[in-house]
Amino acid sequence: PKRLGDLFAGKSQLIVYHFMMTPGCDHRCHGCSFLADHIDGANQHLKHHDVSLVVVARAPLAEILPYKQRMGWKFDWVSSYASDFNFDLQVSFTDMQIAAGDTTYNFEKRPLRSKDLPGTSIFYRHGNGDIF
Repeated sequence: PKRLGDLFAGKSQLIVYHFMMTPGCDHRCHGCSFLADHIDGANQHLKHHDVSLVVVARAPLAEILPYKQRMGWKFDWVSSYASDFNFDLQVSFTDMQIAAGDTTYNFEKRPLRSKDLPGTSIFYRHGNGDIF
C-alpha cells in the first residue's frame, strides 16, 4: 500500500498517468499502451529535474504486472483498486453517474458512456509537505 505522498519518491513534482485498465477486463487500451511505450525514455530525463512519474490503473496489481512485464516497461505502476483515487480525479465514473449523465471529464460536464478515460494529473509537494 502507498499513499499519494509516497509516489513522489523524494521529488517535489509528480506526474500521474491514468491508464485505462479496469478490474477484470481483458481489454488493453491501445492509446494508453502507445503512450506507455514512451514513458521509460522520458523518465530518464524527468528524474533529473525533480519529477517523479507513475502510472495508475484501477485493475489490481495481479492483472497489471503481467501486462507490464510482457510489454517490457520499467516505469512505476500502481493500482488504485478498491479506492476512489481515479473517481476523485474525474477519470473514472460509476454506473450511477453515467446513467444520470452526471460526469465531469477534462473540466467539462458532459454525458459519458465509458467507466474509465485516460488522463494526466500533476501534483506539487511544497517544502512543508503540503500537496497541491
